[in-house]
Amino acid sequence: MQILVGFKEKESFSFDSLFEIHLPEGSVSNCHFNVEANVRKAGDVFCVEASVEGTVHAQCHRCLEMFDMPVKTGFSMIFHRGSAVEQSEDVLEDDFILLTEEGENRYDIFPRVTEAIILEIPIKILCKPDCKGLCPVCGANLNEGDCGCDRSETDPRWDALKKLVNGGHKG
Repeated sequence: MQILVGFKEKESFSFDSLFEIHLPEGSVSNCHFNVEANVRKAGDVFCVEASVEGTVHAQCHRCLEMFDMPVKTGFSMIFHRGSAVEQSEDVLEDDFILLTEEGENRYDIFPRVTEAIILEIPIKILCKPDCKGLCPVCGANLNEGDCGCDRSETDPRWDALKKLVNGGHKG
């Protein structure tokens, strides 16, 4: 989606988009998002404030089920036409775009939309905060009910650590 830089005082626009996004662990996910933006002009400076809301079709890291994860975020950008200017300390370098070409009046904000979405996705993706995950014995999804497996027996490789934790701290 491109914004038009060269209008009068104030302008608003919105768009819906279906696209694929690369998640941090390397998988590709389908997304559906709505972007609403307000653009204000002050001299040769254009300020864009955008809100982004939608869903990412992702896989839960505990139970491996696919689900639609809601994502709500936003971003701002400042465009300046002409030569370089001193920018405020509270404006990130990536949020400040200098338009140097005379005829340049469009800018594609879609990369900034996808970046805002990726930054909002948690490192550990869960279908719900209390996801029970998979049974370590049979692999059943524990969110659907107890599978009946005996999970009291632990991996013997952890026994040495268990001894340290249980007997290592005597008042």
